[in-house]
Formats: sequence, C-alpha cells, structure tokens
Amino acid sequence: MAFNEKLEPNGTKGKRLRILSIDGGGVRGIIPAIILQELENALKEKEGENEPTHHLCEYFDMIAGTSSGGLITAMITTPKVDKPKIPIFNAREVVAFFDENAAKIFPEKIPVQGDLRLVSDAVESVFGSVYSAHELEVLLKEKFDEALLSLALTSVIIPAFDTEKQVPVFFSNLKGVDSAKPLYDVQVKDACRATTAAPIFFPAANIKVDVSGDPDQPARTEEFNVIDGGIAVNDPTLVAVTQEMAEKGRAIAKEQSREIDFRNVLVLSLGTGQHPMRFVAKQDSSSLEWLLTPSGLPLVSSFFSASGDMVEYYTSMIFDAHQSGHHYLRIQTERLSTSEFWGIDDATKRNLDELTKKARELLGRDVSKRNFATGELHAITDGGSNKQALGRFARWLVEERREREQPTVDSSIAESSQTGESSAGAVQTAVNWCPTMRKAVGGCCSMTVEAILVVKRLAVYISRLCIRWLPNW
Repeated sequence: MAFNEKLEPNGTKGKRLRILSIDGGGVRGIIPAIILQELENALKEKEGENEPTHHLCEYFDMIAGTSSGGLITAMITTPKVDKPKIPIFNAREVVAFFDENAAKIFPEKIPVQGDLRLVSDAVESVFGSVYSAHELEVLLKEKFDEALLSLALTSVIIPAFDTEKQVPVFFSNLKGVDSAKPLYDVQVKDACRATTAAPIFFPAANIKVDVSGDPDQPARTEEFNVIDGGIAVNDPTLVAVTQEMAEKGRAIAKEQSREIDFRNVLVLSLGTGQHPMRFVAKQDSSSLEWLLTPSGLPLVSSFFSASGDMVEYYTSMIFDAHQSGHHYLRIQTERLSTSEFWGIDDATKRNLDELTKKARELLGRDVSKRNFATGELHAITDGGSNKQALGRFARWLVEERREREQPTVDSSIAESSQTGESSAGAVQTAVNWCPTMRKAVGGCCSMTVEAILVVKRLAVYISRLCIRWLPNW
C-alpha cells in the first residue's frame, strides 16, 4: 500500500493535546530548525492563501526543548515587545540565527575534527571551560531582554540539571498540578543559559529564582547551580507529554467525563542526529578502550544513546498500546559522520552547510522506527517520507486549530439573546453554526441527539419571547 495522506488521528477533534519536542545537540540544532521550517511551510499551504498567518506556537499546546532545543523553544514562543501575540522568531529566522551566530558562540580555536576535537576540548577544559559564555549571554540578552517564561505564547518546558542537588530542574510557564507555584518561572535568557551550559564547553549557570509563588508576598529566593539539561533528558518528549497531560489532560477528562488516553495526544519529536557506534565490550576491556577507540568514544556514546533511546522506546510502546502509533512522529537520522556528531561546537561554515544538507536529505528519507532488537532504525511500511508525514501532521494541526475556533451553538444562542435578535434570526444562527442541525433542517438526514438538544434550547428561547410579548397583544 502507498502512503495514506488521508489517514486520520484517533480521539476527539478539538480535544487533542498537541506536543512538540526538540532534542539538544549544539550546532546540530540547525537540523530540527530546518525541519520546523518545512513544517511552517506545510502549515501555510494547508491553511490556504486567504487565511491570516498563524505561528508555530499556535498549533501546539506544549513545546519542550533541551539545550539548543530549549533555545529554539524560547525563540518560537517568546513574544515581541511591541507585538505581544507574535513570537520574536519564525522557523526561517531560527535557521538564520544558527547560520549567523553559531561561530560567535563557538569561536574556532583548534582546527581538528571528530574525536580528536573532543579530546582537545577535554584537555583545554582542565584549565577552565573551552568557551566563555560571554558571547552567548550577549546574544540572549539582545534577543530576549528581560522577558519572562510566563509570557510565552504557549506552554513551554526547558530542562536543566542542578549539580548541587543532583536533580533535574524544569523551567516553565506552567504551574504544578498540586501546587500554586510555577515549576520555575524565570527570565527566558536565564532558562536558555542554563539548558545550554554543556559541561566542558561552558561554565555552569547560577540562576536565582523567586519561589514564593505570590507577587504580594516577600520574595523567597532559591538558587540553582545548573548545567545542560541533556545530562538528564536530552529528548524531552516524555517530560512534555506527562506534564501536559497532568496540566490540561485532567481538565479535558473532567469535561468529557472519561479517562484521558494517548488517542487524544499528537507528538512531533525532532532529533539532532546520531552517529551509530558499535563497541563490543569484553570482560578484559580496559579503561582506555572504554574511553577512546579508533571509531569513537564508547562510554560517552553509550550515555548519549541510552538516554534518548529509552525515551523513544517508552513513547513508542505507549502509543502503540493505544493503537495510535501514527500519532507519534519522531524525525531522527543516524547518518551523521563522526566529526558531525561529536562536533557539537564545530561552527565552521563547512560543517553547518553539511548539517543543512543532511537535514534536507532527512526530509526525503522514509519515516523510521527503531528496532530495539537490533538497535537500528528501520523504515515503516507505508509510512512515506518524513516530508509526507510532516505534511499530514500539519493537516492534523490545522484541522485541530480550526475545530477549537468554531463557536458552539450555546454561545451563538446566548449572543442572539443578548443582542435582542429575533427568534427567526436565532434559528438561522444556530443552523449556520451547527452542521448537524443544518442537515436536519434541510431534510438531508434524521435528527440526531445533538439536533434535538438544539431544538429544545430554541424552543425554550422562543417560548420566553412569546411570554414576553403576549401581554402586548
């Protein structure tokens, strides 16, 4: 069978949670940025020429990002000062940011590539971090100024890791389910500085947060000594899903009087690329073999792979268990070279151009899923290309946005009552807004429960009008 463009998601239209997750990866963040640019183009195409411009953040209930993914999250959700409903960056401008500023954040020092580059960075870090955070902090101040995460145009989560408490820290504009205080609402630039503070490369970030939870009460400051969120959760998909289901899923479950499940969740998860490294650990493998081999760095590679693969494994398993595997679209590549994968700080034009090329190629490749028996990515039967799947996902997002914007019959009747509209006008308004009622009036289908309820409400409304005007007769 061919790719099914018309495949529909499960669950209830207008009630689905829409989640975007973006991995960390230094300069490799340009890969998900290019994927988002493709999504942005697909959304515009699905919306049509006559539809006003909608921004990426309007299509997602939650956006989570780690490290460079956290930076992208902030870019596409933080509003402009003079236009508070418009984010400061669109996807095209995020790609341009990487092209124009990566070399400022990671100035070239030693012209070596691949594993030798990482080794040279490690040696240099003995005398301090490889890079100063000054240029990064200047850029963050320039782009975000004093903006708070609480101003974000949708729900966001940006992870970091506290080295003193040895716990993950989640900077967000959400409130804890069982607490009146935010998870941790900070200035956007501080959240970005924290989540991108990769050990060896940058100094740790010291963030002070008012945790009083009440602006009318005296400030109670808590201090965090944090590093790159990728240490705890480089792929924040599960963090986003569980938090969003806890925050908004409970309200939906209460409204629908049923348990929320993954049939009402749509997830787009964007990776920054992997470099598959096979290392056969033996009983007599030396410490040096674990740290460095001709093909790479086994120990470091294992840590990176294990964290991300566990998230992908559990997420896939949960969606498959709910017969909604197509709701989870993970776009990732394993076709990075050794130098591209380890060169998270390689901001040379040559490397950025190569990463851009890999991202474009990734869009044309088949949608893949990891086979955890072999550890390899395999194309999904009838899954189509990543570009095709992204286009279908864009259609789902557009349909969900439109469904949420549809006025209800109740609100239409209420408006008619408040404005003194005639009973005939009220009937026409209800017919216009309710497709089921329109079919019933036109004799195209039998009257459903929804239509009966509409008629009942109209009857009550008309009877009230009669009681009001009969004395005048």
